[in-house]
Amino acid sequence: MGGDEGLVVPFANQMSMYSPSPIALAAEPHFAHPPLKPRKKYEYECSNPAQSTKLMHLPNELLIKISLHAGFFSALTLIKTHPRFNDLLMDPRSWNDYSNAGASDDMIESEITICTKIHTFDHLVFGLWDSPPPTASTTTTLSSEPSVYFEHMTFSEQYDFLGGVNMTLTRTGRIQSEFFEHRETLACYKRALITAVEQGILPGTAPSGEPPAGAKIDHSCEECERYDYRRVLKSIFVFDEVPYNPRWGKEGFCWRYQYKDGRRSVKVMIKPYEGAVGYGAGVKDLPSLWIKKVK
Repeated sequence: MGGDEGLVVPFANQMSMYSPSPIALAAEPHFAHPPLKPRKKYEYECSNPAQSTKLMHLPNELLIKISLHAGFFSALTLIKTHPRFNDLLMDPRSWNDYSNAGASDDMIESEITICTKIHTFDHLVFGLWDSPPPTASTTTTLSSEPSVYFEHMTFSEQYDFLGGVNMTLTRTGRIQSEFFEHRETLACYKRALITAVEQGILPGTAPSGEPPAGAKIDHSCEECERYDYRRVLKSIFVFDEVPYNPRWGKEGFCWRYQYKDGRRSVKVMIKPYEGAVGYGAGVKDLPSLWIKKVK
């Protein structure tokens, strides 16, 4: 699957062998009790007196809460058991609270694969990207939750265009992604390098007097201020990983992040680009991203 979004289906809630949920009992009555005997529309009688809870007698609000906590797949199973459940749970309004942190026990796990050109002396950086604090000039409401990012710090400057990818996994499972350039390749940063040479902070190269290749300075302005809100959580130096991962050229590298709400996790796979030997065709289109696996 390619593009910026992937269709995400949540994990089914795992049923406990000792304390099955009410919705699981209704969906799979043979698990702990005999099947319910139909009496009339929207009313069931328990064939086992020990099963005192009559699911059909519960109000809609409670049925919705039970369905949310039981999980998406359990709710789909329950929908098949009776027209009332179908009418209630097929209504999108019943799932308005699904994205709330404590509304469901479902776990949404996404695997994102990024293909890029990797060199032995590259650094692969993973972390969180916070939203800038609101200001008087802010016209949109920024998300308070950080996004997950990957930045490819290349050994060769000719591959600086590979930049990085910023990714967001919403509470409903929707994945959004955007490419970003290195801060050092932005126009404001290049202008700052020229100013540093003019002020004698950096030596100019002869005979042009341009900033030296690979020179770095501390720089922040309105154009690149958002880069100040990144937090590095993991950095992989490919050369250091060679003894432990001799097949890195085929298998690549992996990083996982668990969201604080406990309901979402994302696995970022970095795969080396394998083009035709001796040809650079396709490299300019990197990095490429797709959703490889969603549970």
